[in-house]
Amino acid sequence: MKSINFISDQIGWIIVSGGLLKTSDAGNTWTKIYDSSNTFKSIFFNDTLKAWALSFEGKVMRSTNGGSTWQPQNFDPDIVFNSVFFSDLQTGWLVGSNGTILKTSNGGQSWQNQNSGINEYLKSVHFTDTLNGWVVVSGFNGAILHTTNGGNSWIAQKTGSSEPIFSIYFTDPQNGWVAGRSGTILHTSTSGITPTHKTIVSVPTFSLYPNPAEEYFQIDSKSPILSASIIDGTGREIEIKLPGDGKFPLHGLGGRLYWVKIQTKDGVAVQKLVKK
Repeated sequence: MKSINFISDQIGWIIVSGGLLKTSDAGNTWTKIYDSSNTFKSIFFNDTLKAWALSFEGKVMRSTNGGSTWQPQNFDPDIVFNSVFFSDLQTGWLVGSNGTILKTSNGGQSWQNQNSGINEYLKSVHFTDTLNGWVVVSGFNGAILHTTNGGNSWIAQKTGSSEPIFSIYFTDPQNGWVAGRSGTILHTSTSGITPTHKTIVSVPTFSLYPNPAEEYFQIDSKSPILSASIIDGTGREIEIKLPGDGKFPLHGLGGRLYWVKIQTKDGVAVQKLVKK
C-alpha cells in the first residue's frame, strides 16, 4: 500500500500493488475500481470524480470518473514527480525532482513553475489553504520549505530531525507533523518556525524463529517484551501470553500468513510469520 486519500469520513481511496481500492463506508469494505500493472505512488481526489495520481516512475495521471480510468498528462519527461495536493477544486501543487514546484489555479488545465530556490528532490507537499503550505526536501536531513503566499516565495526551515523526512501534514497553519526514517514523528505548533523536537515513535528490532513455523515460534528481542499478539489476514488481533520457556504456541491457527506484534519499552514493532 502506497498512499491513501479520503474526501469525507466515509469515502476514500487507497493505492495497492497494481491497482486502486475505494471505500464508501469508512473503510469497512473496499472494492477494486482500477486494475493496472503500473503501480501509483501518490494520489489525490478533488471530489468523487476528479483525481490526480503519480505513477511509480513519477509521471502525472488524471481521472475524471472517480478513478476507474486514468489518462497520462503532458509534463517534462525529465521531471520525476513525487507528490500532488489540492487545497480546493481549482488550486493545486505538484512537487518532484530538481526542486520542481508546479502550481495550478484552474483545476489542472495549466501549470506554472514556482521557484523553490533549491535543486533537490522534493518528497511531499501539503497546504492548509490557498496560501499556507509546506514541502519536504528529501535531500536534506529534516529540511522543509514553507510558504505563506501560495508558493510565490519559499523559506527553508529545519525540523531538527537527524533523520530524513518523508511526509508532512498540517491541520491548520500552526499545527503540523512530519514523519521520517526510523519511526521519527515531529510536531510543531508554530508553523515550523520553532519545532517541538519530540520523537513519538521508536521502532524496536526483533527476529522470529523458526519462520515458517509449525507448532511454535520464538522471539529474539534486544529489549524485554512487555506484550505480544498475533494478527491474522482480516486484521483480528489475538493477544498471546508470554511463555516461561520462550516458545509461543500456534495451536488452533491454520496454515497461512500472520503478523506478530510486540511491545517493548522502545515502542511497537511488527513482523511477518508464516504458519505451515
